[in-house]
Amino acid sequence: MNLVLFIAMYTTTTVFAAIIIGVCHNRCRNLFIPIWIHFLMNFTLARLVDVSIPVYTICTVLYVLAAIGYIIWHKTQRRKDLLTGAYCE
Repeated sequence: MNLVLFIAMYTTTTVFAAIIIGVCHNRCRNLFIPIWIHFLMNFTLARLVDVSIPVYTICTVLYVLAAIGYIIWHKTQRRKDLLTGAYCE
């Protein structure tokens, strides 16, 4: 059961980290920032492999909340940019 829970949390963390990377890259078009986000994700997740499931759950929840926050921030910024004409796609 712990293995299934770990796989679900790892998949969730990876998907939401990819969302964070996508939002950051879409905003600034700088590849350095997504590379560092990916590096930090690997760094933190490698440290959490040997810890208990509740600690990993907290990390997963933090990634989900960060991704939701970045999505909300990106939508409000894009709306502001579209209103001022500063956003080019």
